[in-house]
Amino acid sequence: MSYGRGGQPPGGRRSRRTAVIAHLRLKKRRTVLQRLPPVRAARRQRHPRSSDCRPNRSDPAAKAVVVDYKDSEQAAGPHFKLQVGAYALLIEEVWSIQIEAGWIYHLPLRKAEKVAISPQLRRNVIEAINAIQQAIRTEALPPPPSSRALCVNCEFRRFCNDVV
Repeated sequence: MSYGRGGQPPGGRRSRRTAVIAHLRLKKRRTVLQRLPPVRAARRQRHPRSSDCRPNRSDPAAKAVVVDYKDSEQAAGPHFKLQVGAYALLIEEVWSIQIEAGWIYHLPLRKAEKVAISPQLRRNVIEAINAIQQAIRTEALPPPPSSRALCVNCEFRRFCNDVV
């Protein structure tokens, strides 16, 4: 809350303790600002080996890797791998680069799992996309899960009418 020029409430005065704390904060802020290096004119930093940091997608040797970060300690199930496969197909379509592998990085465990972008995974992604498009066209919802234990970790449990 700002009280104007003096920083004091109208008709009252700040206590000595409040004034000392405010002074110390200001002094600390000045000290930190004095330690910062001077700001120079912004120059684009370039990689020492390349004239441009952006990938050259027209290069026949160009490669891309999908990395999906998960805040999960469980092993990568088929749904995680399907998602990495979908990202890979999207990048292949947009950039015209063949993707051979992807990674799932589990943040809590600080470990990565490699996901091979196999022909079977590609078929599974296309089947999932077709099923989703069909559900949208027919406005059909998927059936409820066979076990409500799956609902505990489901991100849609708040919106789903199958869970009370």
